[in-house]
Amino acid sequence: MDFYSFFDKVLEKSWIIALLGLILGLIFTIISTINFYKAITNPFLSYTLIISNFERFNPPPHPLFVFKDNLECEALYSLIKEPIDRKILLTGLTSDSPTILKVNVGIKFKAKKIYETEKVLVIQAVNTDLLGAVETLHLDKKKGIFLRTISGFARGGHIYAEKGTCK
Repeated sequence: MDFYSFFDKVLEKSWIIALLGLILGLIFTIISTINFYKAITNPFLSYTLIISNFERFNPPPHPLFVFKDNLECEALYSLIKEPIDRKILLTGLTSDSPTILKVNVGIKFKAKKIYETEKVLVIQAVNTDLLGAVETLHLDKKKGIFLRTISGFARGGHIYAEKGTCK
């Protein structure tokens, strides 16, 4: 059998090859769709996507910011769509025990200074109203930008973070 007659026989059966290719393509598409569905319904992967977007957002510094004893802060980006306490007041920042007031819900509690330099202030509080939730606030004293995290067992366990500016 020479090359040309072999090639002619293959061409006669080309519909079988095309059908196999179509079947394999369909199987691949079904598997990809199932894996995509698993990815978007998996809470861990959904949170990973949210956190990666959260990390990309950097709030602009407040143009007239001056660090002082009392600051009004507002969250500009949050891990949840509508945070209950978007606005907070920080008082007594130059003392050893500042106060955090959540404006929208009226909760006020004492915090402790954990770390402070000329550029950064870190305060932390345990919120006894939320079953011991720990709130940590990092404040850039030069730019007026803050990062706040809250975690605890209220509502079955939660982790919450937001970024914003102070004035």
